[in-house]
Amino acid sequence: MVARFAIARDGRVLSPRVERSSGHPVLDEEAEALLRRVSPLPPLPASAPQERLELLVPIAFRLR
Repeated sequence: MVARFAIARDGRVLSPRVERSSGHPVLDEEAEALLRRVSPLPPLPASAPQERLELLVPIAFRLR
């Protein structure tokens, strides 16, 4: 699965959403919840010119 989200200058995670589904709704929901739980992340460096950073990240779950 691939998730898309933005990081605000102060480190808040903004607009987490699944860009490419895992095919399992419960895992897609958990990926979005995971991104909300890690907020806030470290703030953007002062040298970064943008107000927010948009990211696409792969997320893999291992079921046992």
